[in-house]
Amino acid sequence: SEDQGTTPEGENSSDAETGNEQSEVPENDPAPISSAGKYIADHTIAKETVLRSIPVEAINRARNNLHIMYCGTSHSSQTTDGMDHLQDYKSGDDTLFAVTFNGNPVSGSLDIHYRPTSPVNVYSAADLSNDTTDAGGHTAYYRRTVEYLDHPDHQDVNVVMWSWCSIEGHNVEIYLDNFSELIELYKAGGAKGRTLENQVTFVFMTGYARGSDGNTPEPPYIRSPYQNHKRIVDFCKANSYFCLDYWSHDTHQYETDEFYPNAQGNTPTHLLDWMNDHPGDWYECDPAHASDYDLLGNRRAYAAWWLWARIAGWDGN
Repeated sequence: SEDQGTTPEGENSSDAETGNEQSEVPENDPAPISSAGKYIADHTIAKETVLRSIPVEAINRARNNLHIMYCGTSHSSQTTDGMDHLQDYKSGDDTLFAVTFNGNPVSGSLDIHYRPTSPVNVYSAADLSNDTTDAGGHTAYYRRTVEYLDHPDHQDVNVVMWSWCSIEGHNVEIYLDNFSELIELYKAGGAKGRTLENQVTFVFMTGYARGSDGNTPEPPYIRSPYQNHKRIVDFCKANSYFCLDYWSHDTHQYETDEFYPNAQGNTPTHLLDWMNDHPGDWYECDPAHASDYDLLGNRRAYAAWWLWARIAGWDGN
């Protein structure tokens, strides 16, 4: 399989503009772990310590070279809410983590086209949970992605990510198959004629935790959020594909990594406990469905920026 972590040809450290120094890591966070060789942005990645340990030049390279199409319904905005408000968190974050979401690139800002509706109405496909297939086995999100990437206005787009609503009960093999086809089409040398310069990296996602299913075997609970999370993560690890792992963020404590198998992604009370014990070590971002649990949106943003840096060529060291 194509290694999705390679840097497009010509995008090296000389492309990165000088950015602000990283803010100081909070004293109550553990030392950053090495993420070399990792592809899954799980609970061990979704931490401020990890974010602040990413080299500035890697963040700059992502900001200056990535053009991202991201689509999904309400839960998808937990990531954009977190990224948006991260810019106001600490001194220098407004420059270092600058981002726009309207698909109109601004110099010095990460370019994300979120929920596109024109010239291709990608958002009409909603999210990954809308997984009814046509006679060829393709979903609406597959078809809208092809239309979007093939449009002459989007030849610079080099990252695609779709989110789930609820993943419970869904056959994720449809998702894995559809994304695998897209990867083959838009990789360097694929049927769509993309090159190393503008090949497309497809980022996988897991769904939010729904409670009472952690480690549940199959049977009796078929296609639970836990089991579907495991299918996606195992697939990505086997193929070196990047993944934003919502389920893992929801079910593990922020600092200690303690596992909460019955956690609900919309009401992760363990994260609220941590927030109450650590005022000043998180920022408000009002994530969708979890407005009292700002740390959840923080985690999405920390993990997303790690992914962008990795996709842009950073090796994790």
